[in-house]
Amino acid sequence: MSKLATPPVNQASIAVTANEARPAQPLFNFPNARFVYEPYPVGIVTPLIEDSLYKKLVDSYPDVSLFKLMPYLGNKQSVKYSLAEMNNPKEYKEFLAATPAWREFYEWVKTPDFIVRTLKMLSKKNIELGYIKPDGAKKSKSLIEQITQVLQGKKDTNEIPLSARFEFSILPADGGQLHPHTDSPGKIITWVISMLHPGEWNSAFGGGTEIMRPKKTELNFNWVNRYLEFDDVETLSTYDFLPNQGLVFVKTFNSWHGVRPMSGQGSNMLRRTLTINIESGDETY
Repeated sequence: MSKLATPPVNQASIAVTANEARPAQPLFNFPNARFVYEPYPVGIVTPLIEDSLYKKLVDSYPDVSLFKLMPYLGNKQSVKYSLAEMNNPKEYKEFLAATPAWREFYEWVKTPDFIVRTLKMLSKKNIELGYIKPDGAKKSKSLIEQITQVLQGKKDTNEIPLSARFEFSILPADGGQLHPHTDSPGKIITWVISMLHPGEWNSAFGGGTEIMRPKKTELNFNWVNRYLEFDDVETLSTYDFLPNQGLVFVKTFNSWHGVRPMSGQGSNMLRRTLTINIESGDETY
């Protein structure tokens, strides 16, 4: 299996405020979203990002030397490398500070604007998560109203019920994998965005994101995110690893997904992605 360099881990945190500067226009092409609803809501957006910006992001994707190996996820031996504010914040922060295209992208994702646009897109696809107040409701303020109060200085950032987390992820084509799981309870929405040039990836190696279902019905309910073996699940559909593609799905009790072991033995090819989690509360699992 290919080996990647892994730097020492710094456990410091990175503080981000809700009113950081953001671009005048959203950086995602939300209107192109197409959804399936069984066994849980999954959307695909292609192309997700304007072509010239996407090329800049792929060209300047962080070097593997900055990533940390995450060999065990849910006590299952997955092979994943991560560059994230929770795992290796020093390298993460330094990379963003030195890379203008990614810094601008990060700043938009970290604003309430990104969260609200995602929620509105889901709402238009009949996926209501309860954070946007329905027409005529009077009991409580919607997320949009709460965010407006933050931007006006009338409310603290930490009072907003949702936040976004931004992670660079690498799976090596030589054996990289993510065991079947449903995501941890604090996650509400997940974006998985491919980062590759056209023609760069060998689809014969695999690398697609699989939507799964346990073979035993008693294993289907999985709110706490236990991991299963690949032999324990069946694949319902596969989203191939393609350029400028965004997958978005909602955490549910049965949101099983994963990436089977890739077959690029001896290859140095890397499955590069950006994962954005919209979360509620503390991440405890």
